[in-house]
Amino acid sequence: MQTFIIIKLLALLTIANGAPIIARLLLGERLSFPLDGYARFIDGRPLLGASKTVRGLVCSVVATSIVAPLVGMWLSTGIVVG
Repeated sequence: MQTFIIIKLLALLTIANGAPIIARLLLGERLSFPLDGYARFIDGRPLLGASKTVRGLVCSVVATSIVAPLVGMWLSTGIVVG
């Protein structure tokens, strides 16, 4: 029983990590606003990194919330994992 829950969570994590990549392939640079709102460290580097976007976060949460019920987990679990 415990093993199946771990496998389901790993599946959701895989979806959460893959969704932003697929979104970038489909949308290119459209809707790719930085998650940190262009905030920078003193040395000029982005606060959260150059690849952290609002589009990636939204796609990750939406994808995992869709897949979670399909693998037998609650919708809220999918949102949290996303």
